[in-house]
Amino acid sequence: RELRSILDVLRQVDEDEPAVPLPDGDAFQALADATSAAGVATRLRWEANLVGASPGAALGAYRIVQESLTNVIRHARDSTAEVTISARGEMLVVDVVNDGPSGQDRFVDGAGSGLLGMKERARILGGVLRAGPREQGGFGVHAELPLTLAVSDPDSSGPTELLAT
Repeated sequence: RELRSILDVLRQVDEDEPAVPLPDGDAFQALADATSAAGVATRLRWEANLVGASPGAALGAYRIVQESLTNVIRHARDSTAEVTISARGEMLVVDVVNDGPSGQDRFVDGAGSGLLGMKERARILGGVLRAGPREQGGFGVHAELPLTLAVSDPDSSGPTELLAT
């Protein structure tokens, strides 16, 4: 379902008017606001410009933040959370941290499919994701996604770069 969603967004690149709007700062703020309304005070720090970013990067970042904040609500209700979206070079960087309990077992839902799903989403987009307890307490998710989409071609020695237009 997630891959289909990303493909639908990617197919819109050549269209004049996208059928599905890409996530922007307002969409990320809505996630932070919904998390605050659920009882976890959440702050968004927006330090990125997604103009020209691949649709996959924007949607991937949105889904990672969405899953991360869902985990905070489920497993660290008595905490605060901060979401930072920034661009560093050619990477879109996503950080979601909370100051709740730092035991990793509290952040794994069953087999850990939420965290594994986020890692897989980042990998598919050509990025990386790390998640785990923080030394200063709480839990953090850190993702780096290419602002341009790199797709591995099994017949080539490296990724093929697809630039957003």
